[in-house]
Amino acid sequence: MIQLIPPRPFQPSSNGHAYAAKPSSASSGEFQGVERTDRGRVVVFIDGASLFYAAMQMEIEIDYTRLLSCLVSGGRLIHAHFYTGVDPSNEKQKGFLYWMQCNGYRVVAKELVQSTTGAKKVNLNVEIAVDLVRLAPYCDTMILVSGDGEAKPAFARTISTYYK
Repeated sequence: MIQLIPPRPFQPSSNGHAYAAKPSSASSGEFQGVERTDRGRVVVFIDGASLFYAAMQMEIEIDYTRLLSCLVSGGRLIHAHFYTGVDPSNEKQKGFLYWMQCNGYRVVAKELVQSTTGAKKVNLNVEIAVDLVRLAPYCDTMILVSGDGEAKPAFARTISTYYK
């Protein structure tokens, strides 16, 4: 079963954008962040499980409000989707997903299923692909945050269809 939780309007953090374009002290001209301008209407798609496991491996914590602010910098947020598997007995996860929807994300959740190996998994690639195609005509910029290459063909096909 897929659960759609409608978001509340996005409120950027009080300090503005997460990053501003500023040259670093390195002589190579690297930037600490990139200021984006004229991105138009922005739609963000985040594969929550992929991002969670990447952050776990890197031993970092993600500030999802700041992440969204940085991704949308220079544009106007139309939708921010967060796709994840849910464990109905995990109260901490329920609280996190409620927080996400209160902070501008549309949470698309599917119950975790136990595989033959005993691991609990969920696949939301079809939902991501459908939303990519469905929302493409209504935005100028689409951002996909995922470590899973399976969504790449749908993303490439959508771009070639709507952004010629």
